[in-house]
Amino acid sequence: MTSESLLVHLKKYKIIIAIAALAQTWLSYQLFNIPINPYILLFVTIATPFSYSLAESFSYDLNQKNKSFFTFKKLFFGFTFLILLYIASFLNKNTIAQFTMAAIIAIAYNFPLKSNKNSVFRLRQIKGLKIFLIAFSWTLVTVYIPINLYIVNKISLTIVLINNFLFIAILSLLFDIKDVQKDKENNLPSIPVLIGVTKSYHIIQLILALLVISTCYLYDDVGFATTAALLLHILFSYVVIFKLKSSHKNFYYTILIDGLLISQALVVWIAKNL
Repeated sequence: MTSESLLVHLKKYKIIIAIAALAQTWLSYQLFNIPINPYILLFVTIATPFSYSLAESFSYDLNQKNKSFFTFKKLFFGFTFLILLYIASFLNKNTIAQFTMAAIIAIAYNFPLKSNKNSVFRLRQIKGLKIFLIAFSWTLVTVYIPINLYIVNKISLTIVLINNFLFIAILSLLFDIKDVQKDKENNLPSIPVLIGVTKSYHIIQLILALLVISTCYLYDDVGFATTAALLLHILFSYVVIFKLKSSHKNFYYTILIDGLLISQALVVWIAKNL
């Protein structure tokens, strides 16, 4: 298998997304020094790529869907859903309800709604909404749901929630920048389409600066090593975003950009175990 083929498979089967969801949830447990709930970790790891794949299945026009009842994709969805139901049996009702809400938000973004007999409306057609829905869903799933079960410093939790939301928003905005031409052709009002690519990068720079400031406020709760690791990762993210732009889009976005979600958890783990 060539490297290009490997990248295609990693993207197609949402493998990096699954690892990224696992890493971000693990990061939340690390930041607050609380024991990992293996069922939540496993549920998030499987449910995140499942939700992405399910949402994508609604991204095409209804008349283009495969009408066959039994397809590999449908069987895969069914099998994965049964696994998620089994894992959910180990979670409390509130946690299940919160995960369900996050899944509905993720899937609803692409879900076609008949606005009239001749047209279909999707939430993605609302100007600039995409990155906020994605950031909210990821923050809910990888930070709030795992940590809400424990008693932690509410101010630090709020900062971590905001930081996670902003960091996911940055990565989502980068993918919108990548797809700006396609979104223009499909009349999808993403932020880069609305304000342009240059201004979108300026927004990313502003958010990174805000992340530096807010991360410093975590010092009293997470300590020097963890704070330094988070700040170092913000610097690393800046380098990846602004200095390592590559014409090889598959590698850049599949490995480097999505990989930032994984590397963030790793640098914190290294800092806490030195």
